[in-house]
Amino acid sequence: MTVALRFLAVVLCCAAATALAAAPAKVRSGEHDGFSRIVIDGVADPGWRLRRSPDGYAFRTADSEIRYDVANVYDLIPRTRIADVRPGPGGILNLTVSCDCHANAF
Repeated sequence: MTVALRFLAVVLCCAAATALAAAPAKVRSGEHDGFSRIVIDGVADPGWRLRRSPDGYAFRTADSEIRYDVANVYDLIPRTRIADVRPGPGGILNLTVSCDCHANAF
């Protein structure tokens, strides 16, 4: 496995919410040489955080009622780095990784 495949850059760009609060946060993705990108649109919470989880990473906002739209997340990326993107309870978005990789969040 190359060094590029061992590292993962998950970019969590949180844009200010411009839609209604009831609208789900759209999760988009992109594949690049050496990293995969995840973008979460519609999160107005400045206190979001990304932490390690047993299977990869967990993104959380203070809004425990937030809904994530992950319907098209695999349109542009394979599952070679980010194996699964799944909403969880309490405002969590779980990112399961399938490699020995790390995430950068901003």
